[in-house]
Amino acid sequence: NLKYLCCILNSKLFTWLLNIIVGDAVGGNAGNADNVKNLKIPTPTPEIELQIETLLENKDYNAIDKLVYELYGLSEEEIEVIDRQNK
Repeated sequence: NLKYLCCILNSKLFTWLLNIIVGDAVGGNAGNADNVKNLKIPTPTPEIELQIETLLENKDYNAIDKLVYELYGLSEEEIEVIDRQNK
């Protein structure tokens, strides 16, 4: 599902992660596909896909980020780090 994939890749989690992988620490350049090719994208259930599509239609990006955090099983502390660095 393209909408699901786009929401995952544009979430605060992936913004934070890609900034670490591709960011200033490595000259702003991924260098090669090995840096990103092994990133795991959870396979969505039909319910999650529908939930993502509804949130996207409503432009509720904060709720999408929260859902992505849940999909990856992040702790409150991890979420705080990501949110703090994405401001």
